[in-house]
Amino acid sequence: MALVVFGQFELDTRSLELWKDGRKVPIRPQPCRMLALLASQPGRLVTREEVRQVVWPSGVFVRFDLGLNSCLKQIRRALGDTASSPMYLETLNGRGYRFMRDATMAAEVAHPSQRRLTILPFTHAGDATQPFADSLTDDLARHLTREETSPLVVVDASILGGATSVRAAVQAVRSADVDFLLRGRVRSDAHGIRVTASLLATLDLSHVWADAFDAPVSSGLDAQDRVASDLAHAVTAACAAVSAH
Repeated sequence: MALVVFGQFELDTRSLELWKDGRKVPIRPQPCRMLALLASQPGRLVTREEVRQVVWPSGVFVRFDLGLNSCLKQIRRALGDTASSPMYLETLNGRGYRFMRDATMAAEVAHPSQRRLTILPFTHAGDATQPFADSLTDDLARHLTREETSPLVVVDASILGGATSVRAAVQAVRSADVDFLLRGRVRSDAHGIRVTASLLATLDLSHVWADAFDAPVSSGLDAQDRVASDLAHAVTAACAAVSAH
């Protein structure tokens, strides 16, 4: 199962992403897992124990109630729901939860030429380049998903589970059917900031593409956005070239 569809929403259970009318809805992985569990079984009472086993499978549940309440709040916020007048999620006190809307399960539908990509958060050399690296990672995702006809589907980095290295990220991206992993590093010297980036095919970790991009040493938001735009165009072209073969 890849997609759970209900009303205006589509929930990707592999990449843990929620969409409403084609627009991505912010939601963290844990509440997304809980929503997937409930929405995939509409009308059925799902016990607190079942939620615990799916959302917190590690066996460490010291603050389970707090975590569960946080997940419920995030789900309701994402769906525009309320506890007092629920439209999607019903709470049965002391028993569990029930998804109230009809839902259908479907294989994920994408354009035949679309490939899936995840961005490994860009690393940085020293504290001076950290803000640039953090902003660049976010801006790059925005540029890559801006065009509706883009050959890429950007899978949120939350699937990496906090991994910061390629080795640690490989298993996560493969299980989510991600085709490409993009990594990069930001460095600076007296002349400016240099961003190096490389694109890896997750199937065999072969290098598909690599390049470097420069920005002035006193880079503001415009310079960051320009680098992100140039990088996004290069990555899109590289992925399209691979897909064409």
